[in-house]
Amino acid sequence: MSKETFYFSHDYNARNDIKIQALLADQGAVGYGVYWIIVEILHEESGKKLKLNNLTYIAIARQASTSVEQVKTIVECCLEYELFSEKDGCFYSKRILKNINKRMDI
Repeated sequence: MSKETFYFSHDYNARNDIKIQALLADQGAVGYGVYWIIVEILHEESGKKLKLNNLTYIAIARQASTSVEQVKTIVECCLEYELFSEKDGCFYSKRILKNINKRMDI
């Protein structure tokens, strides 16, 4: 059975980025893993953004097999370290938008 899926660029040395290093220092490998789960989810979302609310945290926590509180803390760290940006009650990744625009240009 064929499965339709897409890919996105993931730098093999992403863990060395200063923002990711800060996330790892605060949240450890769990934070890093949840971050990448969120990145995958953001790629799947039609608007490439997620609402900053408890419903979003619950959905992410379920997919990441972790607590809602931990997801909320990780999202807040990602916002603080500018891995994600916030606008109009939603969060998104400028890098994802840039990658998608690049892909569309190709």
